[in-house]
This record gives sequence, C-alpha cells and structure tokens, in this order.
Amino acid sequence: MQVVVNRYPADILTTHYRVYGELVARGDPAIYFNATDLLAISVADATLMPLRQGMRLGAVSMDELFIPRTEPQVIILGGYEPTVKPLPRKENLICFTDTYLLRGTFHMGMDTSPEDVFFTVGGRAYHYATNLDIYSLYPLAVEVKASAALAFVRGEAVRAFYLQEKGSQPAP
Repeated sequence: MQVVVNRYPADILTTHYRVYGELVARGDPAIYFNATDLLAISVADATLMPLRQGMRLGAVSMDELFIPRTEPQVIILGGYEPTVKPLPRKENLICFTDTYLLRGTFHMGMDTSPEDVFFTVGGRAYHYATNLDIYSLYPLAVEVKASAALAFVRGEAVRAFYLQEKGSQPAP
C-alpha cells in the first residue's frame, strides 16, 4: 500500500516562532496531526521567524524544517479541503494561549460540553477551528494578526477560554 503525501501552504504559529512553508502531510492533515505516532511535522521550503523582540537571529530559510508536534499552537493550511468532516457541534470560543488570543468557531462532538472541548480527546489533540482570528497578546518582533477559514489549534496550548456571547467582539 502506497502512502499518500499531500503538500499545503502553511503558516505555523508557536510560542516563539512563526514558520511559513509547505507542510508535508501523510494523508489528510486532520488525521495526520492527531496520529499518536507523529513526533515531528515536516515543512518544506520553510522560513522560520523568531517572534521575541531583540533576537539576534533574523528569519532563517531552509529546504526542510522539522517541528516537534507539541510546539505549534495554531496551524493554518492553504488550499486544504478536508476529507474528514469537522465534528458537528459548533461553539464560538475566545481562547488564550501563551502568545495569542484566538477567536473562532470550534467544532466538537454533539455530546461534548464546551468546557470539555480541549480535554475529551486528550490535550495533545489538534482541534478544528473555523473563521479563526488570531492576535498576539503582546508586542512581538513580527506582528501577528491573522485570519483563517480553517485552522488547527493544539488543545494543550490553550491556557484559558470562554464562550463568546452572541454579537460580542473582544478588543484585539
């Protein structure tokens, strides 16, 4: 049986770096990111940009970069059409990671309570988020303000979250 390798333009946000390039995924990323045997994410034609101000290192480009699967807080993929449908229940959440404020629609099982969304399948899991807005919580060397029609958020990266009241918008 042949392994299907897919490539997608990617924007990967970690606590300390922003990585651009082409994600190399075995199969559908929704399954790939949550595979228990996945240890590192491969990014081809990658550019890594430190986010901390005052860094002596600027952007670094390489043919292939490996990121431990436990590092990304948010992964945005371009041109990705999921073959695995998101879970049916949707809740608008505001989430805080160490570096970012995330505002978007998170998908979960029908029996999942919103307060349990990041804990029902284990913290290492990546969760579907649609219509996601991303803002940096503090000044960074590279300003981070992004939007994504679909992104993956690592549950362990979320430090606190709440349900967004209908019609409300937090100040970015």
